[in-house]
Amino acid sequence: SPSSTWSHKNEEPTPGGCAVPAGGGVVLYGGGLDSTALLIALVQKVPQEALVVLHIDYGQKAALHERAAAKHFCTKYGVELVTLPLPLNEIAESDILRRPRGVKGSGRNLLEGRNAIFAMVAATLAATRGLRSVYLGYHQEPETAPFPDATWRSLSGMAVCMDTCYKHPVQPVAPFASWTRAEILAAAVAADADILTHSHTCYAA
Repeated sequence: SPSSTWSHKNEEPTPGGCAVPAGGGVVLYGGGLDSTALLIALVQKVPQEALVVLHIDYGQKAALHERAAAKHFCTKYGVELVTLPLPLNEIAESDILRRPRGVKGSGRNLLEGRNAIFAMVAATLAATRGLRSVYLGYHQEPETAPFPDATWRSLSGMAVCMDTCYKHPVQPVAPFASWTRAEILAAAVAADADILTHSHTCYAA
């Protein structure tokens, strides 16, 4: 069954102590393979009414495609979708961001602090809704990529920040922390092949 597809690894430890703690949470959704696979896994383990999907339009080129992916999967699974404009393209530079016509790109895909900013926004939403978790699509392979806010160290830092800066208990949860992207994709496709046709990554925009 689809739910058994995830059972072999989804109990790996995370900063929260387990893969999917009780209490529901906010799914930080970017429209790509990782966050779509995360949503597919979560709806098999957590009641839909205990999940809120957060999609942020931060001025990325792929915003329309990502929003379409969010709407598709949230409608399909009956999960609430919250969309939030946060125009980082007005203060930051990255080739994944929209730019006025004629303005050259920065020559890099890195957007400083993106994951940390989004995790804290998601934590505020979770705390406001009385939810205890921020679900992130973090996995093994970012450790070798040049994104400082996509590492185990950064994930641990987010946990400390949420613990010290929020009165309501909220924590980052990364069910795929010990997975490779190939493992994530294989399990997701087995559970819902729509991930191949309806997810979208900002780096392909």
